[in-house]
Amino acid sequence: MTWQTILYFASILLTCGLTGFLAWYAWRQPALPGVRTYAMLALCEGLMAMTDILSMVSGTQAQALLWFNLRFIFTALIPVLWLAFALAYGGYLKWLSKKLWAGSLLIPVITQVMLWSNSLHGLWVKHEVGFHQNGSLWVADTSLRVPGVWFMVHSFYSLILLLAGIVVILITAWRMQRQHLGQALLLAGGALVALGTALVPVFNLLPHAEFNPIIPGIGVSAVLYALAIFRFHFLKKMPGAEEDASVHQPEDPGKRSLAFFIFIFFLFAFAIAAIGYVSYQNYKSQFRLQMENQLTAIADLKVNGLQAWRNERLEDGAFLSNNATFAALVKSYFENPQDVQLQAEIQTWLENYQVYSQYDRVRLLDAQGDTSLSFPIGLPPLSPAVIQFIPAVLQSGKVTLADFYRDEADQRVYLTILVPIFDPAAEGRIIALVSLRIDPTFYLYPYID
Repeated sequence: MTWQTILYFASILLTCGLTGFLAWYAWRQPALPGVRTYAMLALCEGLMAMTDILSMVSGTQAQALLWFNLRFIFTALIPVLWLAFALAYGGYLKWLSKKLWAGSLLIPVITQVMLWSNSLHGLWVKHEVGFHQNGSLWVADTSLRVPGVWFMVHSFYSLILLLAGIVVILITAWRMQRQHLGQALLLAGGALVALGTALVPVFNLLPHAEFNPIIPGIGVSAVLYALAIFRFHFLKKMPGAEEDASVHQPEDPGKRSLAFFIFIFFLFAFAIAAIGYVSYQNYKSQFRLQMENQLTAIADLKVNGLQAWRNERLEDGAFLSNNATFAALVKSYFENPQDVQLQAEIQTWLENYQVYSQYDRVRLLDAQGDTSLSFPIGLPPLSPAVIQFIPAVLQSGKVTLADFYRDEADQRVYLTILVPIFDPAAEGRIIALVSLRIDPTFYLYPYID
């Protein structure tokens, strides 16, 4: 396990601990507007970090993917809670109606349906994230993910809600001038960190990055929230709770800046959409190129493997063809075919090839292609598809591969190596042939599969 992986895992553990503590601390504070919402927000961040931890320590890749996908329960809720918190923080409680809550939760609910039924329609992702094991930990590789239509809907919706909450916080800071400026800037800064790190895996901005930066980014934002809590006591001094209704009247000079901030909001939203579109198109082309390169590498590997296998079979035949001891036995046998001892010795040679070299039938043939000896014993005549190669072998004197052919006896497909056996006393004179039949279902077809 590398030190980078250890550091990454430690950052997730710290994020889980810090967000869990902030949730507990916020829940114990007086129920001012937004405090309970922030507690639920911090709790979701902590649970999101917890699922990441469980994903990394899973026993199998399938379990790691399950825990990784469970994170989207919380990633769908966090933007909604953040916007609700920002509205309460800024004193816009009248906007937090039941209809707004129900409407804002509609897309997160649909997201869960799309996520867990993705195998039926592929609208969530067309290809899931990958994982590589570093030591005992599974590390997610989001660059392998091919997002579907609904993944992009979920992502843009979440980013827009985060951005809207940031704008509300900044409007509040502008309106309050110096009174709550420090805490508002820390809160907005924390949200911007989370927003920035979320953009990286969503749009694959760092395709060669080893780690997903979302959880460490949440950890950094939690540190900024903690500074706002303990330095400026924002859970006890909420601008929305301190202001009276007159602050929100049209006569308030701070309201004049609202149009400017709305313009900034839509400018950022358009920028996110543009980055998303360009990044998605770039990601699609990169993924296609990556898959093409992988397929090319696999094809090259298969071709090289098949070439090596073919060469090994021809080398088997060449070894037998150039073996003077075996050639002397064959010559003696054809001069005295009734010699039982010669038959037994040649039979042993043939049997050894059948047993150790993965040939299912081995024959000793005369120059006309008739079987003299074989293993197993008592084989039917040689296939005509192989016999037609014999004249070329006798003429060239080379080991020859009779490529795929269908045997008439059982209608199955085979290959055969034809090996010329030369007369030891007369150079270049072929006295016999050996056929080594190959059943492709034993090795060749499984290798291609």
